[in-house]
Amino acid sequence: MLVRRALLAAALSAPLARAQASTLEDDPYPYPYIGDAAPDFLAPLYGGGGVRLSEYRGKTVVLAFGGVWCPSCVLEEQDLNQLARLIETDPDMAFLAVHSGERFGRWGPRTRDVDVASEAIARYRARSNTHYPLAFDLDAQIARAYRLDAFPTILIIAPNGVIRGSTSDLKLRTVARFWSDVRIVAASSR
Repeated sequence: MLVRRALLAAALSAPLARAQASTLEDDPYPYPYIGDAAPDFLAPLYGGGGVRLSEYRGKTVVLAFGGVWCPSCVLEEQDLNQLARLIETDPDMAFLAVHSGERFGRWGPRTRDVDVASEAIARYRARSNTHYPLAFDLDAQIARAYRLDAFPTILIIAPNGVIRGSTSDLKLRTVARFWSDVRIVAASSR
């Protein structure tokens, strides 16, 4: 009887476990370092001040890497805005975008000057109506620490600082689906 109950419980919980795992693991371009500790960094913020990733310890963090020089990043801007607004509704979550000044393609200016980058970001933010916090990675040291090879890359970092999920295409993945992934990581960490 106990064996039958255990088998029944396993059978009932398996679809949920598979559904949770599949939303986190079926990205067509998976980030290969899921399960690694997220490297800490200190970076200047657009608008002044600075941010250190470790300041968000204890929260589920969505870390979005991109650049105004990246056509795919620009195309996903409204989706990032939507995702950031959803994350802002939960005090146990945080959203941070990281603008890389190094271009990984042939688009846009390459600059390591915060003032020049701030001007480009100000024009971009005015056009796209973005509001979320944005850190500068003008020498691409943060991108290198995360071993990125493509933009955009959006990571989910659990409250313990471990990278738990990713996407490189919010258009394909959809905001609703990625938001579900974020909530799964947050719930599994509580």
